Amino acid sequence: MNTRQLISRSLSHYRWTAAGVLMSAALGTAVLTGALLVGDCVSYGLKHRVELRLGRIQTALVGGDRFFRQQLADDLSKRLAADVVPAIILPAVAINPDTDRRVNQVQLIGVPNRYFYLGPPKLGVCIPSFADQVSVLLNQTMAHRLDIRLGDEIVLRVAKPGLLPRDVAMAGPDESSIAFRSTVERILPPDLFGDFNLFANQAAPLNVFVPISLIADKIGQPGKANMLLCTVPNRDGSVEAALVDSIQIEDLGLELRTLAKGPIELRSPRVFLEPPTSAAALATGTGASPSLTYFVNELKIGDRATPYSMVTAVSPDRIPGLFPAETKDNPIVLNQWLADDLGAKVGDLLTMQYYLVDDARRLVIAASAFTVTGIVPMDHPALDRELMPEFPGLVDSENCRDWKPGIPLSLDRIRDKDEKYWDEYRGTPKALIPLSVGQSIWQNRFGNLTAVRWPAAGNSMETLAASIRKSVKPSSIGLTVQPIREKADAASAGTSSFGGLFLGLSFFLIASAVVLIALIFTFGLQQRLSQAGLFVAVGWPVPQVRRVLIAEAAILCVAGTALGSLAALGYTAVMIAALESVWSGAIAGATLWFHPTLRSVLIGGGISIVIGLAACTLTLRRPLRRPARELLAGSVETAVSNATPGRISRWLAWICGLAVIPLLLVGGFHPDPGLFFGVGSLLLVGALSFAYRWLAWIHDKQSSLSQLSQLARRNTTRRKGRSLAVILLLAVGVFLIVAVGANRQNPLGTAHLRSSGTGGFALFAQSAIDLPKDPGSDEGQQFFNLDAAAMTDVGVIPMRVREGDDASCLNLNRAQQPRIYGVEPKRLTDLLKEEHPGPFSFKKTGGSWSSLDTDLGSDVIPTVGDYATVYWALGKQLGDELGFTDDKGNPVRLRIVGMLNNSILQGGLIISESNFIRRFPSVGGYKAFLIDAPADRQTAVADALSHSLRDYGLEVVSAVDRLMTFAAVENTYLSIFALLGGLGLIIGTLGLGFVVWVNVLQRSGELAMMRAVGFTRTRLHALLIREHVLLVILGVVIGAVCGLVAVLPAILSAGNQVPIVPLVLLTVVIAACGLLWIRLATTAALRGNLLEALRKE
Repeated sequence: MNTRQLISRSLSHYRWTAAGVLMSAALGTAVLTGALLVGDCVSYGLKHRVELRLGRIQTALVGGDRFFRQQLADDLSKRLAADVVPAIILPAVAINPDTDRRVNQVQLIGVPNRYFYLGPPKLGVCIPSFADQVSVLLNQTMAHRLDIRLGDEIVLRVAKPGLLPRDVAMAGPDESSIAFRSTVERILPPDLFGDFNLFANQAAPLNVFVPISLIADKIGQPGKANMLLCTVPNRDGSVEAALVDSIQIEDLGLELRTLAKGPIELRSPRVFLEPPTSAAALATGTGASPSLTYFVNELKIGDRATPYSMVTAVSPDRIPGLFPAETKDNPIVLNQWLADDLGAKVGDLLTMQYYLVDDARRLVIAASAFTVTGIVPMDHPALDRELMPEFPGLVDSENCRDWKPGIPLSLDRIRDKDEKYWDEYRGTPKALIPLSVGQSIWQNRFGNLTAVRWPAAGNSMETLAASIRKSVKPSSIGLTVQPIREKADAASAGTSSFGGLFLGLSFFLIASAVVLIALIFTFGLQQRLSQAGLFVAVGWPVPQVRRVLIAEAAILCVAGTALGSLAALGYTAVMIAALESVWSGAIAGATLWFHPTLRSVLIGGGISIVIGLAACTLTLRRPLRRPARELLAGSVETAVSNATPGRISRWLAWICGLAVIPLLLVGGFHPDPGLFFGVGSLLLVGALSFAYRWLAWIHDKQSSLSQLSQLARRNTTRRKGRSLAVILLLAVGVFLIVAVGANRQNPLGTAHLRSSGTGGFALFAQSAIDLPKDPGSDEGQQFFNLDAAAMTDVGVIPMRVREGDDASCLNLNRAQQPRIYGVEPKRLTDLLKEEHPGPFSFKKTGGSWSSLDTDLGSDVIPTVGDYATVYWALGKQLGDELGFTDDKGNPVRLRIVGMLNNSILQGGLIISESNFIRRFPSVGGYKAFLIDAPADRQTAVADALSHSLRDYGLEVVSAVDRLMTFAAVENTYLSIFALLGGLGLIIGTLGLGFVVWVNVLQRSGELAMMRAVGFTRTRLHALLIREHVLLVILGVVIGAVCGLVAVLPAILSAGNQVPIVPLVLLTVVIAACGLLWIRLATTAALRGNLLEALRKE
């Protein structure tokens, strides 16, 4: 018989033991490989969502509030030899007129029919298109939320973009949104490009697709777009280079025209020329003449005043002799009409009053003093009505009383002579001042000039336009090329390895399978010790015997792994189904696809084989070192188990016990969860050490054995190592399940505190369309017509929002460009009170709201974020920096200067409002709100705000509900851990039953002797059960008590609803399963013929 035959016959002869090892290996493989496959499915889901969301799109030209020609898409397409599609994307509110149901945060997407050819390929399905120019298409999520079907009507209210941000003075009359009605033509599933979104967010967007021509006409931008979608990546700046070659003056938001009097003029519909444009214009052509025209409130000399006038700042060297060569005071030149109205003469002191916008975009009245240095006739070349820029609300007005410039006006101050001036001279400036003076008082973040003029001689519009196009970088005025596919691919890598996470959650299941392998293989080895001794006795080297036994183990492990790999597919399917239903909170409701990979199967199988072989090899190490005589006698277990316990356990118990005392004293004053978890862990180690010492003491104690219970205790200590292993397995398992499962988040009880995750705020609100005013201010309440009674004792902290990726725990993607909030730090620090360290609380690593105002340099902005956002979603820590691009295309670094504990601000980063306005001036108002409201009127306040601001798509939620939404993710993971851990421990109790069975079989001679001297089978049965029940009770009690100590802060915390009942039930089930397996194993083992065992003694 050769070695191969020996292995084959041994496996056949010991087939039941082999089957046990094989099934245990299969169980471990199924769980381990299944966890990796679940990670594969989640990873595939994230990447597949990118395909569905972006299709073939690689790059996007994003204009935001800036519009350019749709024709630019065709020009770029020719240069790049790729598909380029224009689009208009705006925030909107959708209404089902039949049910009056509203959906906020809608993304309205205006596209031509060729847009849908950019989507993911779907064979055999008709590409969507618009049948006419008035119907709309909805994605499935939108249709479901709005409860709308094909052919139904829908009302859309969309944000109407202005030439300036709507919260800026001179932005014109407020027309924040427009509404129109349409018919739903088709509902698009994700695989028909219905879920297009620039941001890497978990939740499906709420998309409404409309013909681009329809929405462009509705918002007053015919033939325009604010986004281009391109199918080629921006490698080496190829898309940006093609953009520079294709862009026209109009695309830059500029207008170049020839005036009636001959000069060529550059101006902007946005009123001001931005610094990059101004610099390029002044460096172009010959004889450039800049000007800055401003609308002032009053010009006054003495007690005579002229209301509401245009004043132009011009360059003195372009109009020789207009201003004195030398003057110490601010010179001003009046036109004849103004001089007559004020009775002015050269040398008079004139006061000019005008509005400015402060850093928070609030209107403030300012004044400057000037000295009259000249008076010019109305036909002077410097007085040109075309100098007035296209101020919204002014330029198209027929008379002064129709003015609606967006700033407070006292129309009763306008006189008949003012109306006549407007009729005859329109916006002709009434006064001229030097350009340097005008820029020092009027330049702002939107620009420093309103026009540049060139003489016609020596200049041409074509040459000027070409030069400006080449000189102005599109990104410097807000037209940015974004590698959206590159960012999406990076985001789809996820915030963490879900496979690794599920491995951790399944730890006890895998550990239980490994324990079973070791126990069953040990039992098989015990049966074959005499066989191994015989081999050694007849001359086989011990290594050869070891190789034969390891070969048997390897065959079983490989076979079990193969079977487990197949079972892993079913396990994965079950886990995916659970994650999409009862455990959906763990993945924030994401859609998963069953997508196992061979790589994970091979990795899981390989690891399973290694672990199984390691467990089997370790069990062989000590027995095969014994002499052949002991192996033949089968007495190795006794030989290796009777070692005298050392002093380590005694010292360990004392050290752990003494270390707990100071920790408890500190924890009594500061009940920190981490501190108490450490206390519980020390108690667990100390209790297990004490248990081992107690077993040794019982074993060494000389006591009477007159009672069955005394004999049971003595027998329990005969194999102290095996007994301690049983206690250890149960105690550690129960401890972790209790300690982890009890730490569920429930912020209800502390929600009123400023230091809590709600910041003490009652409500949190978000709008679809920016609010131009603070609804908490008196001005805002009047502007929005809010109910004064409902807003009594209500405080509102408004925040500006720059949209970006959701960086909360509700998004499995790794946020690349997170949402940014802009808030005035003083509004938050004003809420500080002695008894509160809030609003909200910072991690112990430091941070405060005042740190947002810290000056870190021109390109570094201090920022604060929720811990989950900073650490998990972004992978950053305190002091780290995050790269960003502002509205002008300039690189910015956001430095983390503070991290909040779990809060309702999770999902974005917070910077100061002043930094926000400086870096993101295109954001025209407030979009998120922290709201203080009396507890008994929270619903009334929410209803009042939602109703009055419904056209802005305001959605108000309870701050507690928002915090609970974030907490649901962590709580779901804890539930998964508790369930899988409990299942692992229940399976582990099967190993306990196996231990009992083996113990009884090994003691069959002893039990036969006891039977012969008068013990009944019933008393033997009771004796064996008592021996092992004590181990189960010790393990469960030690684990539960130490676990309760570890979660004491959670139990005592106000409002924390510890799931006592589920944890108790799970602990009872574990104990009950252990007792059940003990009983079944004892009964099965005692069914044998004890007299036969006695004859062998």
